[in-house]
Amino acid sequence: MARDGPGEMVAGTPTVEEVSVLFVDNDADFAEVSKTMLERADESISVTIVPNGAAAIEVVEDPERQVDCIVSDYDMPEMDGLELLQAVRERDDRLPFVLFTGKGSEEIASDAIAAGVTQYLQKKPGRERYALLGNQIRNAVAQYRTQSALQDRVRQQEAVATIGQQALNEPQLDVLFETTVRRVARALDVSHVRILSETDEALRTEAAVGWRPEALPSGQAEYAVTDGKPVVVVDDLSAEDRFDASDAAEVEGLRSGACATVGLRGSDWGVLEAHARTHRRFTQDDVTFLQNVATVLASAIERNVIEGERRESSERYRTLVEVSPSAVVVHRDGDLVYTNPAFVSLVGAADESELLGSELASLVHPEDEDAVTSAMARTMAGEAEPTRRERRVVGHDGSVVHVEMTSRAIEYEGERAVLTVATDVTERKRYEQTLDTLHETSRDLMRAETQADICETAAETAADLLGLSALVVYTFESDTGTLEPAATTPSTTDLLGSPPTVERGTGYVWETFSAGESRYFPDVADEPGALDDVVESQLVIPLGTHGALVAVSDVVEGFEEPTIELLHILAANTEAAMDRAEREQLLRDHDSRLSQQNEELRKLNHTNKIVRDVNRAVAQASTRREIEQAVCDRLAEAEPYVAVWVAEAEGPNGAMTPLAWANTDADYVDRIADDLDDPTPEGNLVRQAADDQAVAVVEDVLTDEWSERRTEALTYGFQTVVAVPLVDNERVYSVLVLHVATPETVTEQELAVLGELGETIGYAIHAVERTRALVTDSVVELEFEVADERFTFSRLSAAVGGSIRLDGAVSRPDGTHLCFVRTEGVDAELVETTLADWSSVPSVTCINEDDDTALFEIRLTEPRLFELLREYDGTIRSLEAEDGVATLFVELPQGGDTRGLWNDLSESYPTTELAARRETSQSNRQHRDQRSWVESELTERQFEALQTAYYAGFYAWPREVTGEVLADALDVTPPTYHYHLRAAERKLVSGVFEPGSN
Repeated sequence: MARDGPGEMVAGTPTVEEVSVLFVDNDADFAEVSKTMLERADESISVTIVPNGAAAIEVVEDPERQVDCIVSDYDMPEMDGLELLQAVRERDDRLPFVLFTGKGSEEIASDAIAAGVTQYLQKKPGRERYALLGNQIRNAVAQYRTQSALQDRVRQQEAVATIGQQALNEPQLDVLFETTVRRVARALDVSHVRILSETDEALRTEAAVGWRPEALPSGQAEYAVTDGKPVVVVDDLSAEDRFDASDAAEVEGLRSGACATVGLRGSDWGVLEAHARTHRRFTQDDVTFLQNVATVLASAIERNVIEGERRESSERYRTLVEVSPSAVVVHRDGDLVYTNPAFVSLVGAADESELLGSELASLVHPEDEDAVTSAMARTMAGEAEPTRRERRVVGHDGSVVHVEMTSRAIEYEGERAVLTVATDVTERKRYEQTLDTLHETSRDLMRAETQADICETAAETAADLLGLSALVVYTFESDTGTLEPAATTPSTTDLLGSPPTVERGTGYVWETFSAGESRYFPDVADEPGALDDVVESQLVIPLGTHGALVAVSDVVEGFEEPTIELLHILAANTEAAMDRAEREQLLRDHDSRLSQQNEELRKLNHTNKIVRDVNRAVAQASTRREIEQAVCDRLAEAEPYVAVWVAEAEGPNGAMTPLAWANTDADYVDRIADDLDDPTPEGNLVRQAADDQAVAVVEDVLTDEWSERRTEALTYGFQTVVAVPLVDNERVYSVLVLHVATPETVTEQELAVLGELGETIGYAIHAVERTRALVTDSVVELEFEVADERFTFSRLSAAVGGSIRLDGAVSRPDGTHLCFVRTEGVDAELVETTLADWSSVPSVTCINEDDDTALFEIRLTEPRLFELLREYDGTIRSLEAEDGVATLFVELPQGGDTRGLWNDLSESYPTTELAARRETSQSNRQHRDQRSWVESELTERQFEALQTAYYAGFYAWPREVTGEVLADALDVTPPTYHYHLRAAERKLVSGVFEPGSN
């Protein structure tokens, strides 16, 4: 992976959070199996095998080898697992160590825990054990990396604070540079650190650790400067193609590196670079650390440049001290003999005459008097070189001024005297004290757990340390796309009242936040981009993607440079704290999701086990009632169901009638039965599930609608009720009702599984009823009269007159039906003309006409009647229509759902009436067995060809239709049709005449 700039990703090797596991076991075969199972269970785990503890220690001590976790056996020769653990802990007290042994005991486990083992796990066969081991490794490594990252951040912050403090106190840049490279190397734990300055378009080494004195500037540093990259990070120098990394990779033996440019007055002064000889993945925290150090160096360099320019100017114009802004005095034997106007102003005197002749010591703070007197005496005697010392001067009004004094012996008016230049550093002193306190405050920011706490701490710091009267910390709300005020200084309301929300795309605050670079607006009076009408100047510093820190003033140019710099430091610390809080929250959310997913998986496994038990019980049942009772019994034995029953959704008068139950008493069952005139909550729930053909849930029965069941709920200990329709092919047989203790135990996954279980049970009920229908001789014959014009046959008879009879129908793959309809007393042309305009009839063909009788092939796209008969296992005995009324005779197997068929027919054709219902015995069972044999022996195309030929009168004499007409009706060529028909006839004849045929 490589990065240019803060967070900008460029081409390179993708980052993979791999986990390097060192597996220690003297059993090589077991170790290889464990390696395979672990890497298969988690692709991010990479396993290295060593046979004993000594080899493991060698790997741990090898800086070129990365070990994220050790998994060790206990029982090994020479060094057992506990001894290896103790040896590892002497080298790294936090490296994850899992004792994975087959000879465990409580004593071994206790000793391992006392020795600091991370996890203890006994060897057992099965994938689950390795999945558990992989999960423990991943969790332990994640915790180890998080703790390491936190310690790295603390160490880096302390290093930045120390370097910043030295940068303020140490005027010599070479000393500061030498200290910086050593501290950066320790903070980042790298071998090579270097500070390079740019001179005459070339880079020169200013200070270095680990580099050879003659080493040339790295290609990475030159790339950062020449291409204007503020940050360049390379994880693998050997694979880098943007610049020449051969010198660093081959000569110095480096593998990874990161560098940050050091700016000075709008351009690059140089580069701070850090490299490691081992593979080192530089994190965003590492990059931020390098940038912070580079910022501190830039400030120190700029101050040094300023000091140099000041000294040069003082030397050049030392004869013009009279107009010098620095306080200059000449004193002899402690008495003032000359002062320039700057010194007169420094101490608050009226004029020079008020000071001449007075003692210098009288103007020095009592605590500094002895040191000043002694230093002046040594300077006068020539025993001390000119040295800048920080002292305190007391003005005439009693105010204390911090100054830096530099003194040297000179000749003044022909006599030896001491020249002292005093520079007022009161503001700098105050700035340093504020900066020190600000660094202390950064620890409070890093300890804050939430973004709101961080914002409050930042606002309090701005008010207490910087003395800002009006400052607002804004946070970006992604839901609304606005910047919302999160915290303010106490006196902000005096200027702004309630800070406004910053809408997307409006004002300087949003403009600066979206650009990502801080901006100072010294004069925004009467400008529309100001935060408020009363604001005269404002400073806006983005906090990354988290929001912005906005300081405002009611005067033009209300912020001085030191204040602006301190606000930038405060903003940087605030942004870093928000980044840390966001990462920690993501980790907490991730752990929470893992826990939730594990719990849901446990519940789902439990539910699946229940489903398997129910399916086994259903498979053993032979009747519908046995299936329903078996389902109740199995579910009642399993948690979390406290009561289970099955009910018929629509009995007589629309009643809900329980059919089977378990874990409840007959008294409760009697109370929940109902009808439409007096419904119960249970009845309404059952009818809802049946009507919607979907799982229905009442999460809390202690609501008003279910208040009458409060006593039963508290008695039986349930709070949630789930109704599951037992459905097959859109036919609801009954409804399964489960009473559950608490709603938390019923998840979306469990409801989905219960819905699938309902379909499985519905299919099983359908199967046993179909089987019973095949073996019984009893049938139910239903006679319907349909006068609804939506019924094609009724409508056709009303339109053309005469009589109409359905000879047979063939189902087609496209969902249509070929109906062979015979008319009597009707003009064939009239039938064709009438049906030609009907959208439900794509085609109609008269295939035979004899006197007043005609046979038609009619294709129907409205197959509702046939779908219902297939759903209810019914067959058409006859269908005739005359004068708009169709008479339909249907046979259902004994026990078939006659009411359901009537209801569905009435729903499709509202004027349908049940004219008669008769129970008879089938006299053609042999015919039914023969038909079943034919259907099983013939292919779908062969059966379709034979069925069409029969219904169309192909076997009548004289023949009523040709094979070509039937081929056209089935959308196939005549040779294809005859091929399938002949194949079907051959199988029928073979079944009759072949030896052994039944």
